[in-house]
Amino acid sequence: MNATLDSIVRVGCCIELDSISGSNEEGKKFSNAFDNQAKIQRQLPFLGLIYVLCKYPHVQEKVVQEIKKSATEKEYDATDITNITATVSAVTLEKMQYLHAALIETLRLYPAVPVDGKISFLDDALPDGFSVNKGDMVCYQPYAIGRMRFICGDDAEEYKPERRLDGNGLFRQERPFILAAFQDRLPAWGSSLLTGRLKIFSAVLLHYFVFKSSDDKKTVNDRTTINLT
Repeated sequence: MNATLDSIVRVGCCIELDSISGSNEEGKKFSNAFDNQAKIQRQLPFLGLIYVLCKYPHVQEKVVQEIKKSATEKEYDATDITNITATVSAVTLEKMQYLHAALIETLRLYPAVPVDGKISFLDDALPDGFSVNKGDMVCYQPYAIGRMRFICGDDAEEYKPERRLDGNGLFRQERPFILAAFQDRLPAWGSSLLTGRLKIFSAVLLHYFVFKSSDDKKTVNDRTTINLT
């Protein structure tokens, strides 16, 4: 990762970071800031989930009930949080279908990267045939796409985990190319790992705590930042 970061900054900004050896003090600060930004981005989906659970307490209650039913009484009999964490297995997580649906619905409405841009290094063409020249920047907005009615229905702006479940209450996998949120179970690096980790955090914390908003009338706004990935 540090080698890639050094190369990008060297080519794009003509600056030698040397973040691998750490000989450049300014380069070390820049590298640490980049790492901190990446950590914040990984936390955003979980923060988004907590936000919607506070906004929709009936969903939070359903998630909590599912967590309690997904594990045996023996597994959740411990009072030590470290013991609870250790007993949340892959089998247990697989039972939490409603939690998974709530998470994916959160990612649809509140993606970790609401606007993303790419620069083409070569002449190319989009799937619909639109030509992209070398050096062109193409931006797409997962935040807006997840709210498009012709993709997600007339109630696209409503938070409904149930829309992700089939008639048997099992998570229904959508076509992954429709939304980035639906790519959680692709065999891509970090995709299923991310949702699995978020489900573990959610299962443990929601077992012990009830989350409530300190101010229901306060408007939550996004803050624009530049993310180097």
